[in-house]
Amino acid sequence: MELAQDNGQPCYSARLLKPFTAVLREENGIPKSVLKWLAALDPDDRVHVASVHQMLEAAVALTHDESLGLQACSQTSTGDVGLFDFVVSSATTVRSALESAGRYMRLLNDTLEFALETEGDRAFVRLDNRVVLPTPAEDFQSCGIIWNQANSWPEGMLEDTDVWFRHGPPQNLEPYRAVLGAARLHYHSPRSGFSFPSRFLDAPLRTCDPKLHDILRNYADTTIAELPQPASVTERVRRIILEQLTANDLGQQETAQKLGMSSRTLSRRLSQEGTTFRDLVDDARKRIALRYLAEHDLSIAEIAVLAGFYDAPSFFRAFRRWTGVTPREYRRSHRGAFRVKR
Repeated sequence: MELAQDNGQPCYSARLLKPFTAVLREENGIPKSVLKWLAALDPDDRVHVASVHQMLEAAVALTHDESLGLQACSQTSTGDVGLFDFVVSSATTVRSALESAGRYMRLLNDTLEFALETEGDRAFVRLDNRVVLPTPAEDFQSCGIIWNQANSWPEGMLEDTDVWFRHGPPQNLEPYRAVLGAARLHYHSPRSGFSFPSRFLDAPLRTCDPKLHDILRNYADTTIAELPQPASVTERVRRIILEQLTANDLGQQETAQKLGMSSRTLSRRLSQEGTTFRDLVDDARKRIALRYLAEHDLSIAEIAVLAGFYDAPSFFRAFRRWTGVTPREYRRSHRGAFRVKR
């Protein structure tokens, strides 16, 4: 596990790891070296994304507990992630708070694109990561935003919120309910994020402080400008994969040539960023398949081709591996996913 050394690798703020320290301290089997490393982190440190994901995957393997991200959420309160929390919670309205979250997300996370959109009577917050997240990381990301900000939201907003996860349903829903209350939960979604009635967008936050918000925005702008800009190989590879997914020559060697490096160098760079070429291809295929099945009227055969499959059995096998159901069953149960209207 490594701290950032200004080498262009994408990073998380160490503030995001502090809640995991308390959780892992109570778990059996976690090496003392890991706990010591976590406890020694300075809040202003930035930690390589790959190191964090490797730690979380190892922790799940040792504890057999995939709810670690939810448990970490319950250990946090507004202010624990520093400037980001305060600039968001001091905003005047829900809209301003979410727009601030998108603008200043790099204070915490180099890999997350946070976007607010509206469609009809629903507002949607889309959480699009440039890397593949282990389940605890996705849970902590999606639920942590809601958990830390819900006390600022207008009354009734959380109760009419839908939350989407890209991972499958858990065996135990209790940790999700403890963090998200009565929010509606959806799994194997084309995207991560949440939605709520758009009428809440211009409602005032309970914690709004316009004068403080202006001061904090200026400070946040200065702080972000001083952060190193990550040169993510993962993002460049993801773009090539999406462009070439239906081509016969899609492969690591061909992708490395497009980037002007050897296949071995590409493997090493992706490993440093916490992923592999195979994982990125599989993730791209899954994203395309889930999104088109939920949001478009193309036939399953056409979607299979768009996802880079050239025979139906291969597509069906991959889809069952991703979701545990057939494409047709997924389409029936997720039709209009991320387009919920009430």
